[in-house]
Amino acid sequence: MAPRRSKWPKGSKYTTRRGRGRRRSGSRAGGVIVVLLLIVAAVLLIPRIQSGFRRATATGIPTGAQALADSMDAASRRHDWDAALGHALELARVAPHLSAAHRRLAMARHNYGTGVRTVDGVPRTALRTSVAKIEHELAALAAADSARARASNEEEWIAATEVYAKILEYLGLPLDALEVYAQILERQPDHETAQVRAYWVREHLRNPLLPDQL
Repeated sequence: MAPRRSKWPKGSKYTTRRGRGRRRSGSRAGGVIVVLLLIVAAVLLIPRIQSGFRRATATGIPTGAQALADSMDAASRRHDWDAALGHALELARVAPHLSAAHRRLAMARHNYGTGVRTVDGVPRTALRTSVAKIEHELAALAAADSARARASNEEEWIAATEVYAKILEYLGLPLDALEVYAQILERQPDHETAQVRAYWVREHLRNPLLPDQL
């Protein structure tokens, strides 16, 4: 028996339309599969993203930069102010948007300029002149101010503001420090550190001959 021929001649407009229809159906099916795969990928990734965000906000430092923060803390405990500042600078570079990174940088700069290290058996600070120390403290103050500006919640803002006020004290600006402590107490009237430091500053303004320790 002879093979059954198509009703329409090959290459006619009817067979061409029929082929185009099959190709269009295949394209639509492929597009639907791609969309479904993207949805599945998003569903699988969202919990991981949320988990990483929770870790970042819980400590103030993202997981990837936590090692730098730990290294800075370890160096500070050893009184290795040079290493601590190096870790703090790198932390601020990799996490420039985080308040905690700039707050740590402010602390590291202050400790570097004021911390004593032994050189050839003689205790001395890294910065030998008053001008160099003031310039370094101003850089620390700027870092603390950046931490305040980047604070995402009240806890971060208070932590950064406390460092900011202490640097003002060290720079010999008690009235400015007192004003900053008052800002903290406006938000948290029971903040113990701000209460103690504000009291200390007020008492020394009344009587500069009082001892440095309360």
